[in-house]
Amino acid sequence: MSEEKEIFKKAYNYCIYLLSQRDYSERKLRLKLETKEYTHETIEEVITKLHQHKYIQEEEYARARIRALIHKGYSLYYISQKLAQERLEVENEVIQTLFDELGMTEEDQRQLLIQKKLRGLNPNDQKTKDKIMRYLISKGHRPNYSELAF
Repeated sequence: MSEEKEIFKKAYNYCIYLLSQRDYSERKLRLKLETKEYTHETIEEVITKLHQHKYIQEEEYARARIRALIHKGYSLYYISQKLAQERLEVENEVIQTLFDELGMTEEDQRQLLIQKKLRGLNPNDQKTKDKIMRYLISKGHRPNYSELAF
């Protein structure tokens, strides 16, 4: 086997190994291959073959990522920002549709997050309220909406 084929096979097997552990976006796989210092041509060949075999499915990856972020209590705005950082182009309507499919609203999320943080704490204590407010903001919920939750 030629050296180029060996390098391609090694890069391809590396991607298969990574994908067997968890899903990756195309961009993240490219970054992984770049850190291993594979050539641009090799990376392109590997990504093309992964697409042909449907090992990379950006839409499914994005949907799974959105579901995971919803379950963690993140707001629609935060999720859209997070996906933009990962360079996944997803419309807010898709995110909202997944919220609806899961039977979850941002208000439901806020209430669940508040209940989670209130366990064993005095809800009337100002320090507790401040702590909960910071927690909600860290999850991407807007302060004016967060104040209504109390």
